[in-house]
Amino acid sequence: MDGSSGTQASKRAVLAGAHASPADTSMSSGSKGASEAVGGDPEAFKRDPKYKRYVNAIDSILKLFDSVNEWADAVQTHSQFSNLPRKLIVSKRLAQCLNPALPSGVHQKTLEVYLAIFEAAGTEQLTEDLPLWSYGLFPFFQNAATSVKPLLLQLYDRFYLPLGVRLRPSLKGLILGLLPGLEEEGNEFFDSVMRMLDKLCESIGTRYFFQCVALAIISAPKLRVAAMNYLLRRMPRFASMNG
Repeated sequence: MDGSSGTQASKRAVLAGAHASPADTSMSSGSKGASEAVGGDPEAFKRDPKYKRYVNAIDSILKLFDSVNEWADAVQTHSQFSNLPRKLIVSKRLAQCLNPALPSGVHQKTLEVYLAIFEAAGTEQLTEDLPLWSYGLFPFFQNAATSVKPLLLQLYDRFYLPLGVRLRPSLKGLILGLLPGLEEEGNEFFDSVMRMLDKLCESIGTRYFFQCVALAIISAPKLRVAAMNYLLRRMPRFASMNG
């Protein structure tokens, strides 16, 4: 199979069923109304004919992953539905697309897919599905190309940080995912990661945040230097007992 032309042809065919045409305003408004009508009820989604077409489109996309030997492209798709079909399989495929051995262009396209999914999901659905998407994203920063790292940080800043206390179950993993940005003082992402950790501390609570930092230090010895770079700048300084 031609990894380039075959994938692009299949991609166009799939997206034809997954995307609403910009010119078809009635389709767009009707789909939005349907989404609002069914809310977040999975059974109601299944009865919606437009959602059934979306399921078929996702199934077709997943088949592409099985038939293409090289990850030459990541399929970007989005929908007016907050409940993504086949989300467990989709999350696994997206995590595979963030393999460090793949080109940075594939990584960038994959992060664009995450962006589309998060935008469609909304806060409530994203909170529910966060572990599915996070297990592919959290380990990625350490091996990401310099050109791709800002995209990942933007995802965290836009979709993760606003969750506040709802982020608690995933906080340790997120901290472990960010700490590689503090391994070398003065690198171009050092200040951005420091600010992001500060926001997490503020929104989730100081005590719980530093508990998760301690757990991160215990569970990941390779990241202890990075964790200390943060703690030395943010932990309160104690006066000398002799002073």
